[in-house]
Amino acid sequence: MSFVKVLSKDYKLPPFHSYRQRLFWALLTLLLPNVLFWIVGTVLGLGRPIINLDYFLCLVLFALPLPFKLGKILGVITWIISLFIDVLMFVIQFFPFMDFAAIRSLAPFLFQAPTLYIVATFGVAFYALVFPFLLNKVAQKATFKFVLACAIVFGTIGWMVKEATYRDVAYERFGRSNYFIINSQFFLYDSENQSDFSIFAKTKPQISPNLGNRAMSNLQQPLSNKILFIIAESWGVAREKEVQRQILNNIYKQKDNLEFINEGYFEFSGATVQGEMRELCNKAIKNGYAFGMLEDKEFIDCMPYQLKQQGYQTTALHGASGRLYDRVKWYPKAGFSKVLFVENMMNLPKCHAFNGVCDSALTDVVAKEFADTKDSKKFVYWLTLTSHFPYIQTDMHEAGLDCQKYGLFEGDICNNMRLEAQFFDDLGELIKKPEMKGVEVIVVGDHMPPIINLPSVDRLTKAPLHKNLRWSDVSWVHFKVRE
Repeated sequence: MSFVKVLSKDYKLPPFHSYRQRLFWALLTLLLPNVLFWIVGTVLGLGRPIINLDYFLCLVLFALPLPFKLGKILGVITWIISLFIDVLMFVIQFFPFMDFAAIRSLAPFLFQAPTLYIVATFGVAFYALVFPFLLNKVAQKATFKFVLACAIVFGTIGWMVKEATYRDVAYERFGRSNYFIINSQFFLYDSENQSDFSIFAKTKPQISPNLGNRAMSNLQQPLSNKILFIIAESWGVAREKEVQRQILNNIYKQKDNLEFINEGYFEFSGATVQGEMRELCNKAIKNGYAFGMLEDKEFIDCMPYQLKQQGYQTTALHGASGRLYDRVKWYPKAGFSKVLFVENMMNLPKCHAFNGVCDSALTDVVAKEFADTKDSKKFVYWLTLTSHFPYIQTDMHEAGLDCQKYGLFEGDICNNMRLEAQFFDDLGELIKKPEMKGVEVIVVGDHMPPIINLPSVDRLTKAPLHKNLRWSDVSWVHFKVRE
């Protein structure tokens, strides 16, 4: 048959009823591996594409009629790899920077982990081994041609529209905003690893003396026996004094129970961990966040280290994973004898930011730290979390700040200030507890709150980002609870 005749021949699709069952089974084959992840993602509020393209190859291999069951073997191998990446993209939303090397180093300690981790690990292993039998049966009903055809068609279309999302959320790191309709988890994981932030997280930082202000220098001399030092996530400076006072309202309500109270602000730009190093160690850092690479001697000037030498019990707590910014490694080097991260507090309520422990749930933890101290000297460091961008309204457990009353811009600015006010309301309740008598408290912002969708500003003239918020400034408040 000539080429012209081939092109001119009238081709017709067979009647739909003759292949509809095989088409149904082929589509079901491509969708099945996503069902469990849809359920888990919905329940836990995790970002994931509705359809993960990575499974298409292993499903085609399951249906491929090769001798010696070679297709099945290759299908299982690619299935396990795809499943591992899929699970890993869920895991990093809880534990940032979890990668192959971290998993390999932690694997020997699996049976020392919390029961929940052990159950989850064996659950994934069971699913990885058993589910291929179901996939194989479904793929065989569809036949290889139909599975291949559907994989090619939907895979091509999916890759063309891979940026389409089913939920409009602000960009977040570690896969928290991966609400794509169809995409590749392998591609998304690789993109995450190649981001500037991830590269910085694996780069040893350069350390130099801090030449700017720090709230830590306000500590009373001689030092109090009980100190609570808090770095408040994204606490900037409200331009209106009445707004700033309203955020701190529940602290000022107890002024008669305080020996003194002072507040102020200063300029600072940088990431949260740079704010930590500014306060705890009086250091400036740049070009990297892999603090675990630093030698112990880099931390001997840190305040917790110095206080530990003076007989203080030193504790650090943070609601996110200790792997974030290598805190699990550098906190002990900086002088903390006891560290508490989400890994140590999995039973406490979780909020949106990094799926970490809500700040409101940590006030009792702080009180217990001071209750256990009794007459000894104690330094407790608390890095808050719930007010982390993007300032989720569902994390607001009380009405709080009336943005309309104070003319605050609705959206990020209002939500950020409401979360800060909520934190100080909780802190105000904390300092009422008898365990907190005699505790000196300093709270300072790590950096100004990230705000999106607002006009640009002149950094030199410090023109307002908005009439409600000062540019590049962080607040601090300092007080001491009466004995």
